[in-house]
Amino acid sequence: MSAHTTPGEPDPHASRATWMIKSGFWRLSEIITSTGHSIRDEAEDETMTFQDATRQARKIVVPLWRSQLAVQESWPADEITVSDKLTRAFDSLERNHKIIARMNHECCQTCALATLGHDRDEDETKGYVFFHEQTTESVVEGGDVYLYHGSFTKSEKKNEEVARTIVRVLRRAGLTVQWEGDVGKAIVMSCEEWRRRLMVEEGDDEEEDDDYDTQEEEEEKEEGEEDDETEDEEGEGELEEMEVEELELEEEEYNLTQDGRSEAAS
Repeated sequence: MSAHTTPGEPDPHASRATWMIKSGFWRLSEIITSTGHSIRDEAEDETMTFQDATRQARKIVVPLWRSQLAVQESWPADEITVSDKLTRAFDSLERNHKIIARMNHECCQTCALATLGHDRDEDETKGYVFFHEQTTESVVEGGDVYLYHGSFTKSEKKNEEVARTIVRVLRRAGLTVQWEGDVGKAIVMSCEEWRRRLMVEEGDDEEEDDDYDTQEEEEEKEEGEEDDETEDEEGEGELEEMEVEELELEEEEYNLTQDGRSEAAS
């Protein structure tokens, strides 16, 4: 339970992990890591390590992940979901229309717009369309998909052309879309139920709490690393001493040779 959660209230970490899992956009390891960071950041105990927070995160996330795996087992294998249709539409927009299309892109509209510019090819890219993580959370809970769009320019004509292309491609993919023709407003895509299969990785079920070091184990590792560094430094010192001795011997041999030559010459 979160440090800021009172008895009877839903755990915010569990609530966040739930919609992240149901969205299908994150891997198990990513959700555990993200939840671990949240737990540590909000912990009242300042000495909590990330390893301890990760243990708590696993206890929250893994059961939710397994529950969702069981749920998706009931989905028809040949079902084409809204997520599938949207994926195909976005692929077409990028491949055939040079419009950057991103799902679950960044945390909010401001951050998404800031990063999309980096993916832009000034000579070829005609525009963009995306929805961000806040929309993802809403969609998982039963809301519509709000798609933000534009042409990277202030041209009303270009912005409208991009929007109409997006609407046309989405409808051809079998999606229900509403747009009033205002380039300043999002395209709204209906979604009765969001279904996207989890990205399962080999070893997801094999990871155990023992994979995360305790604070004592971390300290032992750090001490071991310090000992290794000390040994390395001592070893380097010994090498330097040996090199000095070798140089001194070489100098003595050289002096003896020179003395011998001087005696022979005299």
